[in-house]
Amino acid sequence: MKPYYDHDGIQIYHGNSEEIAIGMGRFDGLLTDPPYGIGVGAKLMGASKTRPVTNMILGSWDAKRPSQNIFDLFIGMTDRQVIWGGNYFADMLPPSRCWLVWHKRSEANGQTDFADAELAWTSLDANVRVIVHEWNGFRRAGGEDRYPHPTQKPVGVMTWALSLMGGGMKTILDPYMGSGSSLLACKKLRLQAVGIEAEERFCEMAALRLSQEVFDWGEA
Repeated sequence: MKPYYDHDGIQIYHGNSEEIAIGMGRFDGLLTDPPYGIGVGAKLMGASKTRPVTNMILGSWDAKRPSQNIFDLFIGMTDRQVIWGGNYFADMLPPSRCWLVWHKRSEANGQTDFADAELAWTSLDANVRVIVHEWNGFRRAGGEDRYPHPTQKPVGVMTWALSLMGGGMKTILDPYMGSGSSLLACKKLRLQAVGIEAEERFCEMAALRLSQEVFDWGEA
C-alpha cells in the first residue's frame, strides 16, 4: 500500500489501522492515543450550540474504542508501549507499574470541557512519572499551534513520553495518529515512525505539520 506521506523516515497511511498494520513486522515502540469511546465529539457538538468550540472538527470519531483483538495486535508487534487514555481501557490492558500523568496546569477548576490531566498506560518497568505542560485554550506551553483536531496532544508531551521508553529505540508505530503530534516528536528525536489514521482530513493535517520545521517546544 502506498503511503499517504513518506519523507525522512516518517510515513503516514490512510485507512483502517488493523488492516494496514498487519504484515508490517515489528516496531521498537508503540506510542498512540486511541479513541476512548466516550462520545466527546457529540458532547462538544452539543456544547457548541451555546458556546462556540473554536477551531474544532467534531463528529463521531470517538464513538467506538478499539477491541481487545486490536490491542493484542499492536502490543504483540511492539516491544514497548505507551497508550494515552489507558484508564479507559483498564479491562483490556494488564496492570502497569508505570503510568504517565500529563498535568495541563489549568486554572479553570474543572470548568473546561476536558480533564485537568490525562493518563497513559505503559508497559515500562519504572515508577509513575508526571509532566506539567500547560494546554488550556490560548494558554499553551511554548506557544505551540492548535490544529482543528479535538484531542491534539502537545509535541512536548509526546517527546517526553518517547524519552521515557528507554534507549535503543529506532522505530515507532502510532495506529491512531490523529493530528500527528507523535510523528513530529519522532522526527524531532530522529526516529523512524509509521502513523495510521482512518480520516483523510487528519492525514492531511499531519502531513502539513510534518512538512514544516519542527521546533523545540520544550517540556515545561
